[in-house]
Amino acid sequence: MPFTRRAIKSNTLGDILKQTRLNRGLKLKDVEKKTDISVKCLEFLEADDFHKFSSPVHIRGSLLLYADFLGLDSREIASRFEREFAQVLAPSRFTAIHQSSKKNLKPRFIQKFSAKAIPLAAITFLILSYLGFNIMRVLSVPEIEIISPLDDLVTNDSSLVVEGMTEEGIDIYINKQLVDQINGHFKEKIELLSGLNIIEISGKKKYSKERVIYRRVVMTENREGNSE
Repeated sequence: MPFTRRAIKSNTLGDILKQTRLNRGLKLKDVEKKTDISVKCLEFLEADDFHKFSSPVHIRGSLLLYADFLGLDSREIASRFEREFAQVLAPSRFTAIHQSSKKNLKPRFIQKFSAKAIPLAAITFLILSYLGFNIMRVLSVPEIEIISPLDDLVTNDSSLVVEGMTEEGIDIYINKQLVDQINGHFKEKIELLSGLNIIEISGKKKYSKERVIYRRVVMTENREGNSE
């Protein structure tokens, strides 16, 4: 039985995913086989343990793929994720970094500057830190999370869907062809040749170095029709 709007409002994201899976009579192993999302990551999603993932990109990619597989409204799921993830994880990380910076900087400024110089030094430090952070963000190699396919995949299908997540503002290319994306989510169907296919997924900001990821996919001939 599909769950109602009322259930979506009262349950957490993890509750929604788990209840939908159970309503469809699926086990975590079944989902893993169909989506290539590990059972451990599925358990993290259903328990709302987002902090146990390696990166926000990994969380979003796995969450959207799982939601699509279950037939849920991925836009609504993505919207709730952005809201709850920002409220739960981002503030705690910011607080930890902010407190650490204060402890390390306070003694140095007290020893080096007089009381009148402290505000000016603090403002200068903040400006330099802000500029440095933005320069590093512009020049840093973009992060790309490939949801599918897995590397060294063997398939009988003549086509394949390449799907993944990246940061917003990144140009993504699959085999040198620019692909469309929505909020960092890209999904493109490509044709395969018989035998080994090398799929190149690359991403680049305007001034950054390029990140390139390869996936090796082998297409075998389907010989089921010759068995009669």
